[in-house]
Amino acid sequence: MILDGAMGTALIARGFDPASLVELPLRAPEAILEVHRSFSMSDALTAATFGLSWAPNRDVADAAIQLAREVAGDRPVIASLAPGAHAAEAASSLRQADILLFETFTRVADLETVLHAVAHPRVWATVSFHKGKSADGYTPGETAARLVTTQVEAFGANCGDGLRETAANAIAMVGAGRPVIAQPNAGVGTTASPEAFAATAASLRDAGVAIIGGCCGVTAAHLALVAP
Repeated sequence: MILDGAMGTALIARGFDPASLVELPLRAPEAILEVHRSFSMSDALTAATFGLSWAPNRDVADAAIQLAREVAGDRPVIASLAPGAHAAEAASSLRQADILLFETFTRVADLETVLHAVAHPRVWATVSFHKGKSADGYTPGETAARLVTTQVEAFGANCGDGLRETAANAIAMVGAGRPVIAQPNAGVGTTASPEAFAATAASLRDAGVAIIGGCCGVTAAHLALVAP
């Protein structure tokens, strides 16, 4: 399964202030639609909901899901949430999403706390590791062993230290009892070309990673070389 790339960095590249991104589904819907349309190769679309973990807003949540559905067609819509203080509260306003994705959590314990507080039929989760460990000291394998006891349908690694490192972390979670997600970044502390990203995606598939997408800096050009 191919996911889309980074909504936030795509919007910043279009000139939007990072501080304004959370309200763009209401204030600049055409920009959101433009980014969604660019990921025509993906098997799912991720709504522009990441920032709601810091500033829950039901009107923004509803607008973001509606915009994603407008482009998605019969593809599932994913509601992404960051490790903000209000992640569980924001999740309650995103029940209409097909999949709820908690991503970029650096502490496994924080992720587990949120997972225990939410109810959704399909929940995914990814952790951002640094030098092979979460901020609270868990390796990818140890993280997988903990998350497999929760309701998550799929888990994996995203963002982190870059393309190779995040791929290695995701591969280390394969075989733990759930489909594994890998969403490396290509533009935070590193720059990965579309060709390098595609080569890494091929190695992820060969290793058994089931769901591949992109985090910061990953564009439609990167994913166009990944899609079959």
